[in-house]
Parts: sequence; structure tokens; C-alpha cells
Amino acid sequence: MNVKTVISLAAKMAEREDLATYLQGTLVDAELEREVEKLLDCYQTVEQDIAMRCQGIVEKEEVNTEDGVIYFRALKRGAIAILRVENEVGAGLPFLRYPDRIETKEGRVFVIYSAFPEFKGVNDVAETPHFLPVAVLAYGVACEYYLMNGLYEEAAIFDKRYKDGLVALCLHSPKRKWEGRKWV
Repeated sequence: MNVKTVISLAAKMAEREDLATYLQGTLVDAELEREVEKLLDCYQTVEQDIAMRCQGIVEKEEVNTEDGVIYFRALKRGAIAILRVENEVGAGLPFLRYPDRIETKEGRVFVIYSAFPEFKGVNDVAETPHFLPVAVLAYGVACEYYLMNGLYEEAAIFDKRYKDGLVALCLHSPKRKWEGRKWV
């Protein structure tokens, strides 16, 4: 699935047929382009939310370390959680996790971690879990779009649909879990 499909469906859900038509490439309008950028920002928010709550992108990265300390900033992508550290033959290695780093054995190791999706353009491919339907993503994007425009009642409707869809998908597998939002 690509990003354009998701934001086009979200535009239709938000009763913005003009944006859906614009995304098909049949109109040229600077104001519509700004609205599409808003939808794209909303998409980014939803994709990041799904990565944090349900399933991030799993990355495996080779790291050479002299002292066994691997700082998160040294990893290619933003790490949500360290899933495993392995040696060259794939055997798991013990590691200690700190707020800014992990400590493990020195030398060549492989860090397997859950990462945030990269920022996308309209024509990019979505980095969401394969089991997630387009409609659930579009509900989230429509919710964020309504919030961005100050339409809170409409946002609440799509927020419920989005969360219900995620909960239903995450409950079907013991590997997936859903955690509610927490206020800091």
C-alpha cells in the first residue's frame, strides 16, 4: 500500500473530495497542495503512533564496538526498543539497557531493534504492518486532520474507529499488544 492511497481515502472520509481528486493528478491548486501537506503530516503522526503502540519497523544492524557500549544515536534509525543483541552466528548476547545506550560484549555484534518509520512523501510506500488495513490508517489520518482543523466532534468519531480497529487487530495475535495513551 502506498501513502497516496491512505491519504486519498482519509480525504474522502473527511468529506474533502477535492483533495482526493487533486491526489489523482487532475487539478492544480496551491491551496489544495497545502491541504495535502497537512494530510501527509497527519499520516506521519499516525504511522509513528502505530510504531510506538503496536509494531515498529524491525531493523538488524551490524555494530563494531571496542568497549561494548552502543549509543542509540549511533544506530541508523530511531530505536523504540532493543529486541535482541546477537553475535556473528546468531546466538543471543546479554546486554544492559540504559536511557541513551546499551552495553554488551565488545567486538562485532548485531543489534535487532524496533524503529520508527521514516518520513514519507505522497508517492512513497507505507511502512506499516502488513496486517493493517488501509481503512484503519485512513481513520487515524482523518482524525488527525479534523483535530488539526479544530473540528473536535468529528475527530472523536474517527479516533474511536481508529483505536477500535487497532485494538481488534492487535488482540488477534499474542505477539501484538495495544497500550492506551498515557498523559504525562
